[in-house]
Amino acid sequence: MLPGNNYKRPVALCVAGIRRCHSAGRLSRPIRRASVVACLQLLAVMPVVCSAAGTGNGSLSEQEMHERNASHYYIAVGSALVPDYEGSEHYEALPLLIARWIKRGRYVELQGASLRANLIAESLWQFGPVLRWDRARGNVGSHAVSSMEHIDGALEAGGFFGALLRDPDNPRRRLGLEVEALQNINGVHDGYYITFDLSGGTPLNDHWMVNAGITSTYASSNYMHTYFGVSANNALRSGLPQFNARAGFKDVSVNAALSYAFTDRWGMLLGGQYSRLLNTARDSPVVARAGSPDQFILTLMATYQF
Repeated sequence: MLPGNNYKRPVALCVAGIRRCHSAGRLSRPIRRASVVACLQLLAVMPVVCSAAGTGNGSLSEQEMHERNASHYYIAVGSALVPDYEGSEHYEALPLLIARWIKRGRYVELQGASLRANLIAESLWQFGPVLRWDRARGNVGSHAVSSMEHIDGALEAGGFFGALLRDPDNPRRRLGLEVEALQNINGVHDGYYITFDLSGGTPLNDHWMVNAGITSTYASSNYMHTYFGVSANNALRSGLPQFNARAGFKDVSVNAALSYAFTDRWGMLLGGQYSRLLNTARDSPVVARAGSPDQFILTLMATYQF
């Protein structure tokens, strides 16, 4: 599965589109078609749940009430092209799986290596826990970074909070904001990071939907030291100079996803992200000498709902 942290963002953007369209219920066939493909992450960017939508006269039919209260499921399978470590200039293709259950706005969702749940039903707001696995850094494309002490996979726990503004004339057109905070809990870096997300989406027609977003992440000194610092021992092993990475905003990213619905159930999507590493993340020899501050991600997925 796709690693956590920044690599989930294009996927989260796509997931946000489906989440937003379907939390309102299945009101019509065009809405169902677009929601199949409403950008399954990533990334996502703004995973926010919208409140339930009614019919034109403000009432719901018996069938619509039943569908609004029913459980719905979404699955997306595909591949992502990502840097082989944060700051690398080498890329690798990884399999990607997304699975989601939703009922009345509450959901449980797997996005690559991130598991989250929204605890608030049918609301402008969303809030819930997050559990994420960030992959290990070992043998990568850079010989210098591969020579450094390997970093184990990091388990991180935390939560998210978000809000969403919707166009009353077209609930699928929206703008959302989310903040997510995660703390390492298995002793790999003992740090934390906070991600700020702004995103929006709009349907182009009954079949096409586009989502886009911008994100930025603040990371603690422990996180930065683990992934971007170079200790005396690692300098000797790798030939890179010693470097002390400090806490601060480590990146800014822009992402977009375009999706298409073939049928009421089947669809596909293409997502992409560009990230620029900042401050001591950019200046680290792990990036400046052995990698690149410019990071790209591309995802291609097939989607199915039932």
